[in-house]
Amino acid sequence: DSNPSAANPIFCLGNVKSHEADPVVFPLSTVGEMEIDPYSLILTAGTVSFTLSSGRIYNLYVSLNWQNTGNAPVYEQWQVWYQLRDTANNVAWETNSGFSKFQGPSNTNPFDTTKLLQPGEAPYTYGNSYTVDANSIAPGTYKLNLIIKDPNGYRQPLPLAIYGRQGYGGYILSNTINIA
Repeated sequence: DSNPSAANPIFCLGNVKSHEADPVVFPLSTVGEMEIDPYSLILTAGTVSFTLSSGRIYNLYVSLNWQNTGNAPVYEQWQVWYQLRDTANNVAWETNSGFSKFQGPSNTNPFDTTKLLQPGEAPYTYGNSYTVDANSIAPGTYKLNLIIKDPNGYRQPLPLAIYGRQGYGGYILSNTINIA
């Protein structure tokens, strides 16, 4: 089965923290002053598609528009992960997204921040496809989540400057991912 909301805009992520409109409307159109870290990371738009490839192998495509509305880049190492979570909020599947704008300066050139998500830049779009092997996942409805992890597992997940952060530190991108 394919997801009925395949290729639709992400609709359940939330709004920029200073935005007063309905907290489930996407894409965002205005950004106000933020009262958090020197970086203020937001998602301005996005799409998700989830389609059956063959058997119990699915294709997941996620495209997100990232923007830093703060005063500084995120200098530390972070990894953006996508997760499928069941109704009990257990992780049934996860993958590293490959998004590299939070990788921080390299050890060989610690002052090179050109690869980071810079403040004041236009939104940066990152999209990629992933294979979900559902042979080890029970049939059912799952939520697609985004979580930004410390690669060393020491720090709590990185917060974004939007509403919708879940208790585990991530954000819901889609409420309905159906696995047959």
